Amino acid sequence: AGGMTDIAQAVGAATRLATAAPYQGRRAVINILSDGVDNAGFEPAMLRDEAIRAGATINGVVFGGRQDLPAYFRENVIGGPGAFLMTVRDPQDLPKVLEKKFWRDLIAGHTPSSLQAG
Repeated sequence: AGGMTDIAQAVGAATRLATAAPYQGRRAVINILSDGVDNAGFEPAMLRDEAIRAGATINGVVFGGRQDLPAYFRENVIGGPGAFLMTVRDPQDLPKVLEKKFWRDLIAGHTPSSLQAG
């Protein structure tokens, strides 16, 4: 809180890492957690669009109490197939929200038949 927040750089760096990986997964997911809007560098929507073109999905978790932050993330940060945003209202809930978020990441893109033991 009170410092610089460079969401665009985080998305750009994650996209470069995902596209340079020596292996390909079923899907590429970039997770952005923030308590503020981007206030440094490029607009995150530009880098978000590049990440989506590269095949990534960007999900978000916002916290810190800014009322405008969820709308900002929906408009400028998250995107791609199955993208979602979660909001943490109470800082003590962050571990529970992150656990729920990571499970949601893991099951996204799987059909019920692909989740069955075989």
